[in-house]
Amino acid sequence: MNQHPSPLEELAIGPNIRNYLEIPSDSQPKRQPPNQQQLIEIEKLIYQMIKKKPLANQDQFIDIVEEAVIMGMGRVGLNLVDFYPKFLNKQDYRLVAACAHAFLLECDYKQAEHYYLLASQIEPEEPAPWVNLAQIYVETKQFSEGELSCLKGLKVDANHPRLWELYGFFIQSQNVDPSKKEVSDKIKATAQELDSWVGVSFALDFLFSSEQDGPIKKLEVYNQYYAEGNRDWNFLVEYTGMLGSQGLFEKIVAICKEFQSNDGEETAPWQLQLHKFQALLAMNHLEDAILLGKILLANPSITQPVEQQLQELIKDTEQEMATNGAPLH
Repeated sequence: MNQHPSPLEELAIGPNIRNYLEIPSDSQPKRQPPNQQQLIEIEKLIYQMIKKKPLANQDQFIDIVEEAVIMGMGRVGLNLVDFYPKFLNKQDYRLVAACAHAFLLECDYKQAEHYYLLASQIEPEEPAPWVNLAQIYVETKQFSEGELSCLKGLKVDANHPRLWELYGFFIQSQNVDPSKKEVSDKIKATAQELDSWVGVSFALDFLFSSEQDGPIKKLEVYNQYYAEGNRDWNFLVEYTGMLGSQGLFEKIVAICKEFQSNDGEETAPWQLQLHKFQALLAMNHLEDAILLGKILLANPSITQPVEQQLQELIKDTEQEMATNGAPLH
């Protein structure tokens, strides 16, 4: 096995490229992505290895191209496509998307556009190509094309936040000094047509961003969405967060109760349960809060910062209860 400089072993290199280059994998999580000089070194190693050990099949080829592009080595990905034309399957979404990303990294917007459009045909239910196309049109100042790309992507995923941000940008850019209300009204009309709570939320944020009672006006719309039966998890997380900001803790608990099983087991996502935990604390239902907090700590999906915050809050709450003479179970 070839021996490579030890610094490479500690870098965030994709597993397929690491294995192909025979770079030993340390037992610790990779901490730092390669800098520009290290990327050049990795690029040279890939070219050297191709001469010594050509890529064996299309699966390996796609894995290496995809990882090279993810690491920011667009030129490597495109060169590999040139080296192995027999592996260029234009019906493979991963490969086509990787080629599109590679051209985008190289600022070849025409070719990137071509491959993203091809990717959208291969996977018509995938919004990512439309997001990337819209971002290309931001760079090339093709605002009407950008608006159309956003609309096509939103028909795939009506609640895609980035697409709504880009859509708002294109609406603003195609009008001479438009008023906030004009932009907001158009975004809201499109959102209502697509039945998108994210789009409505974005329109309201845009309109009320500088108004003191903006959050209250936005909450009124969210109340209506909830009353009409919207139970999208992402919506409920944002909705309960807004309720908490207005001190409506009882309503948060009531909403979360909808997602308890018959035996009381919590079935909502951890983000929603976290809002319930915070509401219980605010309502001074400390024992219930501690119980829910410990359930959350057992959830493997919560992030490390949330886990640390929960541990501290539970500890502080238990100390408060002990100081006040409340029983701990």
